[in-house]
Amino acid sequence: MNRTLVITSPADETVVPQFGRISFSASVTEGLLGITVLQDDVPSPFGELSPDQVYYYFGFGDAAPKGGVHTLRLRSRYADSVIESAAVSVDWDDAPPQITISSPVSGATL
Repeated sequence: MNRTLVITSPADETVVPQFGRISFSASVTEGLLGITVLQDDVPSPFGELSPDQVYYYFGFGDAAPKGGVHTLRLRSRYADSVIESAAVSVDWDDAPPQITISSPVSGATL
């Protein structure tokens, strides 16, 4: 059985916002025991996710890496094998978002 695991988003060499997420596809989910996100070849803080926790994307939230260039990879574990995706290099942007309030104007009465 030919199993593949592919990161579909973000693309390689992309700038990712602070609360970005990884989308992926797995060619075979039958027998899947868990998936782990690797950041710079280190398992992410939230560990291995079971198949019922996996919805084909992971949001990082507070577990996002520090700003700068990082390598992301996925590892899927089956009873008889372990499959890893190709690595994706991303530039993680951890700058806070810029917010502008345009309405109401300064001094307006509400």
